[in-house]
Amino acid sequence: MVFGVCLLSATIVNMDHGILPACSFELKEELGVEELFIGFLGSVVFGGILLGSLASGYVFSNYSCKKVLIYSMVGLNAGFLAFPLSSSKLLMTVSRFVTGFFQAFLIVFFPVWVDHFGGTHKTRWITLLQLAVLLGVVVGYVLTALLNLAHQNVSFLSWRVSFFLQTAALAVATYIVFLADERDLSTNDILSESPESHEAQAFDEYPVLRLSLFSRHPSMILEAPVSNDQFAEVEDIVGPQPTETLEPLVSEPHGAAKPFSVSEALGVILYKRLYLLAVLTLSSLFFIITVVQFWMSHYLITVLSAPPARVFGLFTLTSVSAPTAGMLLGGVVSERIGGYAGPNALPFCLICACLAAILGLPIPSSNSYLLVTGLVWVQLFFGAAALPTLTGLMISSLAKEVRPLGNAVAQVAFNLLGYIPAPLLYGWVTGSDPDPFSRRGMRLTVAWAFLPVAFLGFGLYKQRQKRKMNELKEELERGKRLLEMMETQRETPQNRGEGYTIPAYEDFDSKKRLRGKMDKLDSEVQQKLKDVEGY
Repeated sequence: MVFGVCLLSATIVNMDHGILPACSFELKEELGVEELFIGFLGSVVFGGILLGSLASGYVFSNYSCKKVLIYSMVGLNAGFLAFPLSSSKLLMTVSRFVTGFFQAFLIVFFPVWVDHFGGTHKTRWITLLQLAVLLGVVVGYVLTALLNLAHQNVSFLSWRVSFFLQTAALAVATYIVFLADERDLSTNDILSESPESHEAQAFDEYPVLRLSLFSRHPSMILEAPVSNDQFAEVEDIVGPQPTETLEPLVSEPHGAAKPFSVSEALGVILYKRLYLLAVLTLSSLFFIITVVQFWMSHYLITVLSAPPARVFGLFTLTSVSAPTAGMLLGGVVSERIGGYAGPNALPFCLICACLAAILGLPIPSSNSYLLVTGLVWVQLFFGAAALPTLTGLMISSLAKEVRPLGNAVAQVAFNLLGYIPAPLLYGWVTGSDPDPFSRRGMRLTVAWAFLPVAFLGFGLYKQRQKRKMNELKEELERGKRLLEMMETQRETPQNRGEGYTIPAYEDFDSKKRLRGKMDKLDSEVQQKLKDVEGY
């Protein structure tokens, strides 16, 4: 029953992420706001989610889970209700920020609860939670689209009703949580009595919470390796992968390994260039996905003059089918070519990124909404096909000891470089053009799609360069060993004709020059290996 409440709540709290994109055109017409402000409303909610995530670790480790859930749901309802009742830009902005802030507590709690109570169903339940998020967005989008169409005949039916219905549904979910037994909701039994142990044990596998402890405990210590349950879904798709083990940074007597601090762990993480490229690539993909989710309906209706009813139907079908098909097929292909830790992972992701970027080029110049929708479907398909492999690549590039913190850094990057700037930047670029049918924002999005190509191409080039340098290094080692044999052995009449193949080097200067050349080449190889280290 409790898991059912979690699924219901996850669906409800994400409806507004579909409502706002579906009513962007109506907001502009009714309230007289420009694209820049609409984009800002789409971005500010992610700012609230980021701040709420940073606070959630302290809150959940020190207060009753049931109380936190109830207060968060009440705060969410306040944000949901304030937005449709407001005509003030300031109040709209505050309501969206408040919505994001309180959403973060539920977003963070659900996987923690599943990890504690899921038993053997953890992976399946986490997958269902992710599908509930997508379902919430789609339900909000479809509901608002239908209400906008009905508004032409029934005046009181409008996009505002979507927020009212979301508020009512969340109120029901809040009442169910209020009636629930505290023991069925609390994850405190996995915590020790001290807050510090709470933080170390309850949130090791949930890096957003782990990150939230920084301000409270600047000297926080990362402990021993953690499990990879939160990436179980990816591994189910692409198969188990080899992992890397981090050598202890500081050794203690009797072979004991000393835990390393956050600053040391960050140094290890930021040294992995492959990890950084994967994070930048995923951030760019999330930027494009957010733009498509938030602005594509507005673009099709406003710029291409497409019928709203068809736009809502086609876009709903596209936003559901393309990512689902892409992830499933991409996972199967990735598994067959060696998985995300294999040598073909980067080439596979690069091919997907190239296809998505190139096939999206005609979008800004096309006047056919059907063609544009089809091309968007292709972009989402190939982008989603690379996501499981990219996510696994990002995680497997780090040692187990720093993966929680590494994923926390990645989540912050995804928000700061992807989710938050996407709606705002598109709105600003489009609004800066006096042309009411401006396509500048769409051109920006299409150009942005080439950033993953650049990041992955650079990473692949460095990886191959590193592989060549390692092969050359092996050749040099063999050459050095041969030279040592030639210096210590000479061809004599006694061993001549007995299979002795090493040529005689009677000239000491010749041997000296040869060794000098090999040492110089070895120095150059070592320097180039330093340049490609971390890939």
